[in-house]
Amino acid sequence: LIGLDLSTFQGSVEQKLPQLLIAWHSISSVKSASFLAQQAEQQELSMPQLLHADGYLTDKQLETVSRGVSLVNSGAIDFRQFAVAYRDELDGSISFDESLEVRGWLTA
Repeated sequence: LIGLDLSTFQGSVEQKLPQLLIAWHSISSVKSASFLAQQAEQQELSMPQLLHADGYLTDKQLETVSRGVSLVNSGAIDFRQFAVAYRDELDGSISFDESLEVRGWLTA
């Protein structure tokens, strides 16, 4: 997350998710976050479900992202903590839950 200013991300966690993946170059910037949000609404899917259906998230990533969205929405963690833990899992260094636990952001 070095050099990535999460404070510039706008909206709910579901609206921030595609912005994060675009910043990480996991999604082409041709598909804007607002376009993806409209697409999700039209198809009556959550943003994680849409990203999974479009092939941007694997089954495991969908599970992790859905859990992360739920944790952010409940106030258990903030979006920055979600982003750090999810990046850790994507890098293969540690699982999402382990990342949150070792940093003391969430207890088991």
